[in-house]
Amino acid sequence: MKIILSLSLLLIGLFLSAQNYADRIPFLDGDKWGYADNNGDVVIEAEYDQAFPFCEGAAKVMKNGFFGLIDKNGAIMVPVTLEGMGEWREGMIDFSKGKKYGFYDTRGNRIVSAQYL
Repeated sequence: MKIILSLSLLLIGLFLSAQNYADRIPFLDGDKWGYADNNGDVVIEAEYDQAFPFCEGAAKVMKNGFFGLIDKNGAIMVPVTLEGMGEWREGMIDFSKGKKYGFYDTRGNRIVSAQYL
């Protein structure tokens, strides 16, 4: 019982601290994802098959099986045409196109073109 209580308090603390830093929160409407602000107001309409948390102003989204990046207003930073996209690490995210890999930064700048296998 003590373990369950401790884990519950830990999860609540993590959730609350994450909410303090996130000003765009993914939400599900039917089978599509969008983003709301901390007040629950929709700021980016639900149009994506998957929506991921923002990292320094950019978020990975998926639509029709392809990935891209959007900014906090929903503007496309990287077109949703990439076959794969990894996780944010040190302000960069890896992507795949064909069988090659590269990197984008949080401003949507391509740091390394898709050239590595």
